[in-house]
Amino acid sequence: MKSKLTTKDVLAAGAFAAIYLVLLTVLAVMVLPIVPVLYLATPLIAGVLLGTVYMLYCVKVPRTGAVLILSILVGLITSMASISPLHNAVGWGSIAEVILAKGHHKIPYRLLASQCFIKLTSRG
Repeated sequence: MKSKLTTKDVLAAGAFAAIYLVLLTVLAVMVLPIVPVLYLATPLIAGVLLGTVYMLYCVKVPRTGAVLILSILVGLITSMASISPLHNAVGWGSIAEVILAKGHHKIPYRLLASQCFIKLTSRG
């Protein structure tokens, strides 16, 4: 398997990143603040809904650098007021990328561990 990103991989990464960002925005802005109790459960709900998109993303684009692209896009969206969310997103995305690279994007517990670090990028 090639480890470099091709044009098809970048397009798929962009499509999945768009789906991920739309779901993240809808959850954070429209659905969860309606009921105050749901606001406390935001990490749980986001982890379940966005986790499925992330796992599909990792299976569809098993290349080095794809997860970093996703984390940079999330960091750009969450860094509207300050640059520090972008720095955090790049850091967490790099850690997730290293975790996935050790398992060649195939080992399930490494996918789960990388998902935990990617969820930290949406903290802002």
